[in-house]
Amino acid sequence: MPNLNNFVKNYNLKDIGSLLWQVLDLDAIPAELIIRYNATDNLPWECLYHPQLGFIGKHPAYTLYRYIYSNTGSIPTGPLKILLFTIQQTPQRQVHLDIDIEAQQVRAALMPFINSGMVHFYSPSDGYFSTLTQLMRNQEWHLVIISGHGLIKNNQAYLVFEDEIGTKNLITGNDLAQIFNKVRCVVLATCKSGQLVKHNLIEPLLQVGISNIIGMREALIDRAAKIFIQTLCINLAQQQRIDVAVQASRCAMTNLLAPNEIWQQADSAIIEQWSLPILFSSNPVLINWNFKPHKTNLSSPSKIFIGRQHELQTLIKKLRTGEIKRLLIRGISGIGKTSLAEQLTINLLQDGYKVLTSEVENLEPNNRIILTSRHTGLANFYDYYLTRPNFYDFSRYIHYLDLGYEFPQILRIYQALGGNYRAVQLLQSLPVCLDVEGLNKQLKIVQRYLQAELKK
Repeated sequence: MPNLNNFVKNYNLKDIGSLLWQVLDLDAIPAELIIRYNATDNLPWECLYHPQLGFIGKHPAYTLYRYIYSNTGSIPTGPLKILLFTIQQTPQRQVHLDIDIEAQQVRAALMPFINSGMVHFYSPSDGYFSTLTQLMRNQEWHLVIISGHGLIKNNQAYLVFEDEIGTKNLITGNDLAQIFNKVRCVVLATCKSGQLVKHNLIEPLLQVGISNIIGMREALIDRAAKIFIQTLCINLAQQQRIDVAVQASRCAMTNLLAPNEIWQQADSAIIEQWSLPILFSSNPVLINWNFKPHKTNLSSPSKIFIGRQHELQTLIKKLRTGEIKRLLIRGISGIGKTSLAEQLTINLLQDGYKVLTSEVENLEPNNRIILTSRHTGLANFYDYYLTRPNFYDFSRYIHYLDLGYEFPQILRIYQALGGNYRAVQLLQSLPVCLDVEGLNKQLKIVQRYLQAELKK
């Protein structure tokens, strides 16, 4: 038999999985296939391939995880408390993580469970390690999902954070272990977070008694991470066991291509993304669901919110400290006032504040008022004038709408329309023109509409 580690580097998943099946030497597969954890075992057991059943790691009738010994005590009682933490990164044109969109999509998918009182969901407006530390110390969480960048250097695995001034902050497994307390399940949705190198991210978390850890064997692409996280959260909110939820998430990761893409055009790594999630578990039951829920009546934002991180973080900080209690967001029509107000409201509601949309004489300590206007300011209100979005955020919005424009056209649209989102929605209703003359004609039509709107 060839050396397994060399074989893994040079052969496809089916060949690797077939060889691993020979190594197991089983007559039959139990519905719950458990691989005993070994700190030096870096083999891709999630690729296990059965001659008749195919890949066990994505077969709907089976689950597959690596068993760890952990004395975790009693299973906590619900509601399920989920923290989705996206690592802060300085925006770069080359890197499109769309991390702010990810949190909104997960929240929207979980809204029925949130309103039923079965799930509490929180996603902070910044992704600094200091914020993660504070959240872990101040509250108990059942499911903590960390999304962002990871790397391995000199046999040491890291999560790549940035601090408030943009300096890179490499966080090790030992750093994570120091802040995690009473977390039932930790998900590291970052590149290579599940690799068992000498100084890995997994072992320190095992040592502090975390009973379920999910890491990624290789580089995780953005679209795969988003599908994995959303599918995992929905299945867990549906009261599935963690191993069942991971299996469903692997299955969902087999469908990553957009309608206009085909396998031949896609990077080969896309095909293998489903096999990356590794579940290390001592008991895949997440919580005790036998409790009395408290129902709410929250609603999802009417539109997706992209960017505005500086404005969001600045205003949230002042609203939380009480420096601002009455906020008026002003700006021209279509610039994003309502979307920013909705996002601020979501963040404040997560923190236990009550947000009002009309003035009251006596404002309770935990109440905040947020209004929007195209006109002059109001007495006793903090007047915040919203200018056009930066080009990076605007281009992400264009990409999100999937309009088919490339950089030269997006730059021209940004300059002509002043980064106005409502004007882009009108442009969206017109046929896509990539040639300069056709695009300029369309932009003139939209500009006339925009001028009429601004006169109102």
